[in-house]
Amino acid sequence: MGTVFEAFEEKMGRRVALKLLSRHLSASQKAASRFVREAWIAGKLNHPNLVRVFDRGELDEISYISMELVDGGSLHEVIRNLKLWGKDERWNLEFGSREYVNWAINQIVAAARGLDYAHRHKVFHLDVKPANLLLNRDPLIVKVADFGLAVDAEGTRITTVGTVMGTVAYMAPEQIRGRRDQVGPWTDAYSLGVSLFELLTLDLPFAGATQQLYMNAVLTAEAKRPRKLNERVSRDLEVVLHKSLEKDPKDRYLSAAALADDLENVLHFRPILAKPPGPLARTLKWARRKPMHASLAAALVLGTPALAILSYRTIQRQRLVQALDVQHWTEEARRLNHDERFQQALPLLDKILAKRPDDAETLRTRSLVFYRLADQEKQADRRQRWRAKALEDATRLIRSQPQAGWPYRLRAFFLRRFGRVAEAERDESSAEARRAPGSELRNLDIEGMLAMEAGRFEEAVRIFSQIIEQRRDASEARFFRASAYRRLGQTGKAMTDFEVAIALAPSDSVARIDLGQLLSDSDELERADKELRKAITIDPRSAPAFESLSNNLIRQGKKEAASGNKDAARGYFKQAEEAARQALRVDDQRAWAHSNVGVALMEQNRLAQESNPASMAEATREYEKAIALAGTGVKWGSDAILRIALANQCDALIQLRDLQEALRSCERIAQLEPTNPVNHYNVAAVYALLHRTDDALRALEKDFNLGDRDYQTLVDDPCFESLRSNPRFISLLKRMKTAEKASSPK
Repeated sequence: MGTVFEAFEEKMGRRVALKLLSRHLSASQKAASRFVREAWIAGKLNHPNLVRVFDRGELDEISYISMELVDGGSLHEVIRNLKLWGKDERWNLEFGSREYVNWAINQIVAAARGLDYAHRHKVFHLDVKPANLLLNRDPLIVKVADFGLAVDAEGTRITTVGTVMGTVAYMAPEQIRGRRDQVGPWTDAYSLGVSLFELLTLDLPFAGATQQLYMNAVLTAEAKRPRKLNERVSRDLEVVLHKSLEKDPKDRYLSAAALADDLENVLHFRPILAKPPGPLARTLKWARRKPMHASLAAALVLGTPALAILSYRTIQRQRLVQALDVQHWTEEARRLNHDERFQQALPLLDKILAKRPDDAETLRTRSLVFYRLADQEKQADRRQRWRAKALEDATRLIRSQPQAGWPYRLRAFFLRRFGRVAEAERDESSAEARRAPGSELRNLDIEGMLAMEAGRFEEAVRIFSQIIEQRRDASEARFFRASAYRRLGQTGKAMTDFEVAIALAPSDSVARIDLGQLLSDSDELERADKELRKAITIDPRSAPAFESLSNNLIRQGKKEAASGNKDAARGYFKQAEEAARQALRVDDQRAWAHSNVGVALMEQNRLAQESNPASMAEATREYEKAIALAGTGVKWGSDAILRIALANQCDALIQLRDLQEALRSCERIAQLEPTNPVNHYNVAAVYALLHRTDDALRALEKDFNLGDRDYQTLVDDPCFESLRSNPRFISLLKRMKTAEKASSPK
């Protein structure tokens, strides 16, 4: 229907959620009236558990609704995080705990109270689902959103067999049948029951691989038993859930308030009003649902002692669980590959292929992982093994898709990079011969990926641009083109593409992290902070997001320190330390995170009234870990982290007066960056403290010749106390002072 922005309403001085009707729907009278209806319906309701509508209007022919801003995500995100990680750190929730069960019940009770208020005002939501149950952070309260959207079910609620299941999962039987005359408060009570069932079990109450199969199950099958999926669900709670999911509205809770009352009875260990159906009632309901089955059973019962039935629902559940596992492994492998942690991605790709041996996307990804591992391997025999595995996967792709050209293109790339040119040329000819019009996008996609692999970033931009011209909603192509622009140093274009990729795939944390890093590098620190925190909200266990956030917080802290705002600077450095440590709690192999812990500790130490040697010693240990990790990796940026960690370690060791170790670090960074005067200055400081006068003066001469004109710093630096009376040092000071005056603006 539209796009929602966070906005500031100047007239009232408040932040709001501003929903704009999509331009492609603006000309549709049906969509426009639906948009107006949403504003009108929600606008007349005022309840703490309902999202309030403040205003509706038009600006430059664009319709908008101004609504209450709810900033804590939705119950859908809670479910997603629990499926991925078993917990949601934002709300301190852990699946399987009694506390979580109570928390989930309380959210549905609150939503039911809000809906009951709406029902009493003759408003039925008809699109209740976890994504529309929003969470406010302070105070923590659930709010029902998107009133009026479910009224028009045509084209968006019931789709064709084989499409992805949408909000059909939360629709009551009377909605599925199209019986608008039968909807009422009991319809929303049903949807609340499904939402609570999913919160408590991380599963839906019925099984069906397609929308049609799921709808059939809603109309004809018995709901799953939640106690079998989560042992924390009590018997009374199971009875309440089953009553809310009854097929016939008259068997359900007739109001949202009645459902809320019974859920509160469960919470407070009071007797519930719902009663479990007895054997006769269950039999009658089954006969009502499946009259033909009932007739057959009656005919067979006299002559058939037993009937073996294959549990289709069990098979479907296994398939759903497998699909969930594969999705999780795929997303995690993508994050690891993006971070160039190929060894950790490999077991996940192996798991996916164990479930789906011919999955083309996974085979392609794993072949590229093998290629990358071969590319960074130093031992010849191991490098050959990785190369053989890359070629083996590419060959599997060719066998599984013999008429497609792109698998040949992939294997040709490997062969050419491995020096097997004649074989590569044969595969390139095979690829060209199989280039069919329908496969153009797939061919372009693999060619773009291979251009990225080979470091041909301008070519990658051109290829991904072709994909985007044909498919404007190609979020992956946007992401890769942004990455190519970034490597080319075209920051503005990279930012734009990352922003579009995020708009196309809002739940993709990787694109947000990369955008946050770019914004931080461009000194747009507040925007970077916002994007990185959103990435953490999407993926609370993203080590790269926490690592990048810590880096951005350090920059914010240094900016405040330079302005003299010491208290604000301390706050940023403390947050940076905690963010970096959180990254390491998730993954202790993060070189930047180790370095950022060291920087945050050092900066806090600088701002303290008294130096803390223990804190400085810990900082040097963190730098040492960063140096060790940077030295073993080939990730883009590993050279930068090595240099930064060495320079900071050199500084910290000088302050600790651990001079031999300081000399080792300072000389190493001076060798890596011989044209940076600061490095030679630090080497000179160590030599001066060791009373190696000639070495100190030689290093200072290099510092001066490379452009250092900071006369006053050299005069005040206590490290050079032993050189104060040395004629060569005095001469150098004079030359530096003269050069400083000459370079000063007239």
